[in-house]
Amino acid sequence: MPRLPALRWGLLGSVLLALVSSATATADRVTTSKIPLSAVVTSPCSLDVITFTGTAVLTVTETIDPNGSVKPRLDGAVQDPHAVGLLFSYNFKDDLGSADLVKVGDLYKATFTDRLHFIRLGPGGNQQSDDLFITVIVHATIDSSLVPTVDRLDYLVDCK
Repeated sequence: MPRLPALRWGLLGSVLLALVSSATATADRVTTSKIPLSAVVTSPCSLDVITFTGTAVLTVTETIDPNGSVKPRLDGAVQDPHAVGLLFSYNFKDDLGSADLVKVGDLYKATFTDRLHFIRLGPGGNQQSDDLFITVIVHATIDSSLVPTVDRLDYLVDCK
């Protein structure tokens, strides 16, 4: 008979632990969208006409705390960035991105910026000293289903 009370206490402890865990848990909603990128730009370094392509991948996460507060987050990256010039080839080196998300009524306004660094290749395939930077800025509206609609794409070009 002593096993029965111990079993009840063990069961009660398990139920209490489950209730405490569920009270502190959060619910997440996550969506990922791919936005094709394509632009023809002129390099201020070499006056080369460059076709830039890639895919912006935006991930929107909405975390809902047990008290009901919503915490949105936007993450992004440009996948497979390519820059092909009429005169030169370019190697992708690295990038630096940032994202901003603001709630406006039932929607979010989002801005994703990624500064992509390319290096011009010479005739023998050796890297030249000029660095080409293509900055992609995605302005989007994100609906209640967390699906972005692109409002505008901007491409900025500079070199060092």
